[in-house]
Amino acid sequence: MKRFVCLAFAGALVAMTLPAQAQCPADRTGDGVVDQNDLAGVIVGYGCTGASCYGDTNDNGFTGGNDYLAILGNLGPCPVLEDVDGDGDVDGDDLTDVFLASGMNCKSDADKSGFVTLDDTYIIASSIGGDPDALAFAATDINGDGTLNNTDRNDALLDIGLDCRLDVDRDGTVEGGYGQDDFDLVCVALGLC
Repeated sequence: MKRFVCLAFAGALVAMTLPAQAQCPADRTGDGVVDQNDLAGVIVGYGCTGASCYGDTNDNGFTGGNDYLAILGNLGPCPVLEDVDGDGDVDGDDLTDVFLASGMNCKSDADKSGFVTLDDTYIIASSIGGDPDALAFAATDINGDGTLNNTDRNDALLDIGLDCRLDVDRDGTVEGGYGQDDFDLVCVALGLC
């Protein structure tokens, strides 16, 4: 059935160009691997404020504990984000998986690792507490009720184990229809768009 859904879309696909997506924001050195060198950048830059902080992995203008957690949560080779099923190939199965998951909420994946873990709940809890390294409000308002509180943290606790690799652009929501971000990123990687 997966192949059928993919083929149903293939006939309607047109050529388009999309901006390149950061494959691995935690890879501060740009060598394709998140490792001790990236962690060292956070440690050396710890406490730095401003737009030019090398270790500011979450781009909030402050290098701190959440950046450290983002590095730890992403250790290893940078993934091909469009390979959402992790089988080593970007193929029709990936495109179909993104389509079928359209609308899935992945805001609990605060460190953008592709999985919701306890590290994410710590990041959200520190945002509630007013930590200067907190993520932007929109990134941590998990339930979208307009307030940042323990309900958001509890929602993230319930999401532990959620596989958010389908959120290819790591914006918190799976956009799985033709002409939408995550679908189009996989489609371009396949060479169909």
